[in-house]
Amino acid sequence: MHDKHETELQIDEKINLAKNLIEKLENDFNSIDGGNKTKRLIEKELKFLNKLRSNFESEKVTRQLQCTNLNFYEHLVNSLYIYQIENNVSAIGQIQRNSEDKNIRVDIVCDNKQEVLWIKIIARNSNSLIDGVMGRTEYGTKDILEIADDYIKMAQNSKSNFFRQPKVIFDFLNPIDTFLEKKLEEKGVLIGRKYKNQEKQRDHQIILNCDISTMLAYVSELSNGGSHYHFDEKLIQVQADVERKKPIKPILDAIFENKKLIACETAVKSFDEIINLLAGPNEKRRAEEFKKCLVIYSDSDIDSEKVLNIKLTSQIKERSRKIFAFGIVHKAITVTSNVGFIRAARMKNFVIPNATHSARALTELKQKIK
Repeated sequence: MHDKHETELQIDEKINLAKNLIEKLENDFNSIDGGNKTKRLIEKELKFLNKLRSNFESEKVTRQLQCTNLNFYEHLVNSLYIYQIENNVSAIGQIQRNSEDKNIRVDIVCDNKQEVLWIKIIARNSNSLIDGVMGRTEYGTKDILEIADDYIKMAQNSKSNFFRQPKVIFDFLNPIDTFLEKKLEEKGVLIGRKYKNQEKQRDHQIILNCDISTMLAYVSELSNGGSHYHFDEKLIQVQADVERKKPIKPILDAIFENKKLIACETAVKSFDEIINLLAGPNEKRRAEEFKKCLVIYSDSDIDSEKVLNIKLTSQIKERSRKIFAFGIVHKAITVTSNVGFIRAARMKNFVIPNATHSARALTELKQKIK
């Protein structure tokens, strides 16, 4: 009876963990490529655990509990928060393919700081990893060093970034043998624990390229205390509802903190035109103040088609291509709410360093008291 009770408590603990991970992904990473899919995979784990709980067979449950992937998902989600602070997570569970049609699964992709990171989360313990290297596993199963070779080779052949080949990071849930750590580092793999410590100590200034959508979101009356008004336009009313729940200004301030803000003349010119046409007096004042924070560069000599060889479509406009190409040339992270462009570019195998946020329209002239 005691053993059954203990096992039931273990199941309940796993169920609560799964629910917690689902909530974190829903709240903080659902908009990231692969976030929703990862959430669904954990929901499958939760369904399996609920089934174990309702059809309890003590002699089988302990073994079945060991089959869950929740330890992996817990380390994955916790790592997302750590890497997001410094590196801007752009994708979760992304498949990378090469010309030979071989593929690898990258658990976390980051594209900040003029570098691309491919992060593999590994939940296996050190003994299991050593057994694999020593050949004490099932025939045909790749060991951790062979997996490292696959990742490094794929990264060397990758053309999905603009600055340099992706850095490969193996992030282990458990401490690993120093022999394995040394062998992985010799192959060019970075160890997650060490990389995180280096990032904390690194002194650098990150450059942010401000898109028009970001400038508008920052100066909008909606994001500066005007979200309580009523709006006839449904889209703006939805933005107001979102703003009340999750204000955009603190998010942008956190992104901008200690960063160099730049913008191209094309973006600033379009921003000015929109402000002159649609902004109220407070929004116009904020626009002038915000431009003082920007270092504005000419983009007339940038061939956007050469930098971003993507055909123009309904999602990819020439003005947007110019702005994103400008960010790439200046090795900057583009801050934007234009997720459509980011996704369309990704479908063409262009991974653009970005920090995305929800949109805010200019609303001062459209406010109505309820």
